[in-house]
Order: sequence, then C-alpha cells, then structure tokens
Amino acid sequence: MSIENIYKPFNYSEYGIYVIKVTIPKKGVFKIEDTLPLHIKLLKGIYFTCNVQSAEKVVGHIRLNLNEGILKNVQLPIMNTSVIRHTAYPIPLNETLKSNSLLQGYFINHISTKQIFTLKIYLHYEK
Repeated sequence: MSIENIYKPFNYSEYGIYVIKVTIPKKGVFKIEDTLPLHIKLLKGIYFTCNVQSAEKVVGHIRLNLNEGILKNVQLPIMNTSVIRHTAYPIPLNETLKSNSLLQGYFINHISTKQIFTLKIYLHYEK
C-alpha cells in the first residue's frame, strides 16, 4: 500500500453521519446508550467533539462498545474542541454492524465546571 493511500484525504461525501448527543451536567461518570438505525450497516469511522468553556485540553475519557462489545471497543481521551481548534479525521473503524446494533459505554468527565456541556459522537457510515 502506498503512502498516498494511507494518508489520502477523508471524503465526507461518501459517507452518512449519525450524531449522538450526550449532555454532561457535572463532573462524574455518564452512561451512553443508543440503538443505531437499521440503515447503518457499515461503520467507517468515529469522531468526537466537546465544546466546554474551560482551559483544560482533555475534558474526559470515553469507552464505547459496538455490537455488544463482541467486535469493537473504543477507549479514548476526549479533547476540548474549544481549546484545541483543529480539524481531525474520524478514527477509522470499518466495522460491520448487526441489525439494531446497540452502542453502549460511558464518559468520565474530569473537569469541574458549573456549565452544562454537550459531547457529540459522530458515526460515519457507508451510504
């Protein structure tokens, strides 16, 4: 595989996007659970945004299970996208999903803030 194929630009027009919003009211652990729509058969990538008024670069950590945790687990730090202003590519997954697949997991909020903020999970799927 050539270096151009590895780092080719991500073509967002080839994929649909399903967004899951999680409201984070305070510091602590928050459960994430969503039944994915039937039309999502192949998950190509995942991306996270979290805009919170804080100087912290990392606001927390997320752990997600796809296909009831049998096939894929995602565990990552969540960056504060209001502080780290950059456009990132989705994390590639190429995961075939079961019908009515359940996305489950949790988000651990590390920052103390009186402001309620929203974590967004963008699932890029093949159309």
